[in-house]
Amino acid sequence: MSILQLHQLSFSIGMKQRLAIAAAMIGDPEVLIFDEPTNGLDPQGIAEVRETILRIAQMGKTIIMASHILDEVEKVCTHAAIIKNGKLLASGTVGAIINQDMMVDLRSSNNHQLLRILKQHLNIRQIEEKQDLLSIQIADEIDPAKINQIAFENGIVLGHLNARKKSLEAEFLELTAKG
Repeated sequence: MSILQLHQLSFSIGMKQRLAIAAAMIGDPEVLIFDEPTNGLDPQGIAEVRETILRIAQMGKTIIMASHILDEVEKVCTHAAIIKNGKLLASGTVGAIINQDMMVDLRSSNNHQLLRILKQHLNIRQIEEKQDLLSIQIADEIDPAKINQIAFENGIVLGHLNARKKSLEAEFLELTAKG
């Protein structure tokens, strides 16, 4: 079957993506360039393509990947660059690009009192209040149990506590809003 005949067959988007990856591997190149390799795929297809790309990288290949799906970039890439209108805003390892501050979402029966207490004990960089949820950005990495302990020792019981690192997507949005 010729390439033309293969092209005329109706394949799913996922199959076309897999075929494109396979075609890129012909000749055993040292560097592969993928443009939106998970575009149009269902969650299972995304996971399969992600695993394929990681396996190729483990073979010692360099992969350059353009993608707007920043969650995938964060999961697959070791290095990233953020470009807006042709201007390089950030580059380096994914971990270096992402601000290491901890984001913490909290809820208590008295968020104003909770915030006053936390300001005394933590290096809080940013505060955002959304309805009954208090979101704070802490400059120092701290065990969430310590936050719970500080609140409890000051007579406040937390109804919600969720600590997380900033995502590449959040960092991207912040950088591109500035640049």
